[in-house]
Amino acid sequence: MKHIMFFLTILLSTAVSAQQKSLSAPHGGLTARSGTYSIEMVLSGDEVRFYLMDTLGTAIPAWGGVAYIRFADNSTVNPAFEPIKDNGFRVVLTNPNAFTVVASFKTGDGFISSELKSGPRMSIPPVPEQHNSNDGHRH
Repeated sequence: MKHIMFFLTILLSTAVSAQQKSLSAPHGGLTARSGTYSIEMVLSGDEVRFYLMDTLGTAIPAWGGVAYIRFADNSTVNPAFEPIKDNGFRVVLTNPNAFTVVASFKTGDGFISSELKSGPRMSIPPVPEQHNSNDGHRH
């Protein structure tokens, strides 16, 4: 009987931990965990806002940070965060392609980083090379 109760206790605790709420995004963006913190990314046109949040989803102050961004066309940028009023930071992008970003916040405890993906954006299709009469091709 003790073995059955022990087994049921473990089974129940596993089921409860598997049903934890997914991380909320109070600003309507995408979130990723980073230890006991989470990072939210909000896309709006060419602006990307980042928020460092505690376990309750409340934006907490950070000392700054940087975004390490790789676009779908394999170009990269590393813009520093610009502070905004609501404990967030922003960067402005000049490349309209989808991207992967490692957002890294500086805090009193060191750096807190997490990787996020933008998903589809208004990518610019590659421009086909134009042929002319001097390139050796006959049309």
